[in-house]
Amino acid sequence: MPARTGGAIEDDSVTFRWFVGERYLPMRQGAWSPAYRRINSYEINHYLVEHFGRIALGQLGTFEIQVWLNKLATMYSQSVVRHCYVNIRSITRMAKKLNFLATDPGLDVTMVHGRAKFWGCNGSRGLGQRWSHTELRTRAISTQGASRPAQARLQSEFRSRSGR
Repeated sequence: MPARTGGAIEDDSVTFRWFVGERYLPMRQGAWSPAYRRINSYEINHYLVEHFGRIALGQLGTFEIQVWLNKLATMYSQSVVRHCYVNIRSITRMAKKLNFLATDPGLDVTMVHGRAKFWGCNGSRGLGQRWSHTELRTRAISTQGASRPAQARLQSEFRSRSGR
């Protein structure tokens, strides 16, 4: 498909999968390091293209993206959700710039909070059960007498070096 010129022409022949594979990735990958290229290409294909791939680009809307992100947040970590949020907005912004879309459906999408990915090792939770970020911080403060986790880590290192 040749490059678009003039106003946005939305038709059902341009799918999300086609746009990502034939326009977005080729244009963006040149600026990515090899490691970032491998990871980001995987995440885009695994999370975004797997879900939105067959949808015509012109049929993709803010509502569909937001509902999908909300569902993603219940299943995956904050890191995965944030990467998907950033990538979908970048893809839709480029589609608008290249006149594949009349409006950017990713513009009004809001970031949602994913699941905490911290795991407790012992204590009342037991091995392999999740600790929320707040619980971890509270444990660090209460066990180390520190006001922040980084401060607790420094105090711990000082104690081990000074023999306390």
